[in-house]
Amino acid sequence: MDKYAIITDISAASTAIPIIVALLRLRTLKPVMKIFLGLIGFALIIEIIAEILTKRCGACFSIVLHIYTPVEYCIYMWIFQTWITNDVVKKAVKLSAPLFVIFAIIYSGFYANLKSLNILTASSASTIYIMLSVYVLLGMFAERGKPVLGLFRFWVCATLFLYSSGSIVFFALGDVWIANYMLEIWYIHVILNFASYCGYAVAFTCKEV
Repeated sequence: MDKYAIITDISAASTAIPIIVALLRLRTLKPVMKIFLGLIGFALIIEIIAEILTKRCGACFSIVLHIYTPVEYCIYMWIFQTWITNDVVKKAVKLSAPLFVIFAIIYSGFYANLKSLNILTASSASTIYIMLSVYVLLGMFAERGKPVLGLFRFWVCATLFLYSSGSIVFFALGDVWIANYMLEIWYIHVILNFASYCGYAVAFTCKEV
């Protein structure tokens, strides 16, 4: 239990990295950057709640994830639709948010065990994040003739693609692997978390969206 508590502390602490960077540049942040900052702030709150529940109730922190996932999804869809110029895709992205919330409520309320990971909703969200990240990245490379490393959306999409791909692998392992190698998998999760939040920190240093 102590090992889980230590690495959970590290995971929560890594969330603060992009928040600190963003707060130092708060006056210069574009609206979409501030929305994204709010999302990461919300993630930090969830990490803290998860840490408290982990120490007191074991795996009960999974209940929080059933709430966090649809909220995160809606915020990401709002952000993505600001970067998409194709009207059909933009409408599809907007429509997917309420549909996903309904899907999450039905799944969590009627089919899932709230004390277990929300594998179906989380893996579905991760799959959509990967597809939209690739779509936006390809659009950036096609439209711009100059390097994209100075763009906020490049770092967000590249980092989200990395994190979501890791999440898909995690969910694909199945309950048996997760049960037998939970500590090792959790270590990898924390490393992936740290790398992702460093990527988001770099995103907040960009001047262009």
